[in-house]
Amino acid sequence: MRIRLALFAWLVLLCCQPADGATFQALGLNEDPLIWGRQGNLASRQCAISGNGLVVGFESMASQLIPQDRNGQTDVFVQTGGSLFRLSRRISGADARRSSNSIVLSETGRYVVFESDDNLQETAASAGFSSAYWVDRQTGTLLQASRTLSGARARVGKVSISGNGRYVFFDSNDANIVAGDSNAAQDIFRFDTQTALTILVSSSNTGVQGNSSSVNPSADLSGTLVAFESDASNFVAGDTVTRDVFVKNLSTAAVIRASQTSAGVGGALPSTQPHLASNGNFVVFQTGSQLDRSNPDNNGLSDITDTPCPLGIPSARLSA
Repeated sequence: MRIRLALFAWLVLLCCQPADGATFQALGLNEDPLIWGRQGNLASRQCAISGNGLVVGFESMASQLIPQDRNGQTDVFVQTGGSLFRLSRRISGADARRSSNSIVLSETGRYVVFESDDNLQETAASAGFSSAYWVDRQTGTLLQASRTLSGARARVGKVSISGNGRYVFFDSNDANIVAGDSNAAQDIFRFDTQTALTILVSSSNTGVQGNSSSVNPSADLSGTLVAFESDASNFVAGDTVTRDVFVKNLSTAAVIRASQTSAGVGGALPSTQPHLASNGNFVVFQTGSQLDRSNPDNNGLSDITDTPCPLGIPSARLSA
């Protein structure tokens, strides 16, 4: 058993070539059969699971889940097939010097995105703000997904990943991630791990940037469709200043407002926290508005609503 584990660890400690041409040291196996199963000595939280159910991700403050975890910071881990891996490490293999969190997984769990307050691509300590990182667990490739036009780290709020693992979505208020960002607000971006190209997502079908903040992206399997919430009123005609949920098709640039009735009437109250189905056919979100006309909403509270994409079929309130 130890021979097999040592051989596997040697195989994953190879170097690989990410999209932007830099070479990074792969992440090694951090599992020791002598301590596997030991309960964490501090809290673990914010879990995620792959679409196939075989890989679980989480963040933990515990220092005894793996050997020699001495950074005293929150780290991100994945557990699969009885093995535990820590992904929040510097490319040298050293411990991260700041906390990492907000892990999300692709459909198979091979690709992982998380946020870290540390610069995992450098050996020196760096400014403590969250940036997005993408890991290919099969090859060990580590990429900084949120980057400015100059290649520096960019701040992120919420991260997401396409089901196929190719695209990283995030919101950020940095104005130098793409050219022409002039709205001084939080925007949604998509980073392509194969081409290292970042594009603006939160814009109208004519390419006009949103006139207010957009946050909380959620993508489909292919990374073509993305749902998000926004205060912007210039994505669709006749919109109001109420926060809405939108779905954008990045192939056609078409934008639809999901938080509306089947007659196209927008909600009077904010709609937030969208989650897009892997096939892109439905989006669920939280709203205080009455969008499901077939099921009167009189509880005066926020409810969970399911809306088809594209629109035309009435929204359904799920928290009935």
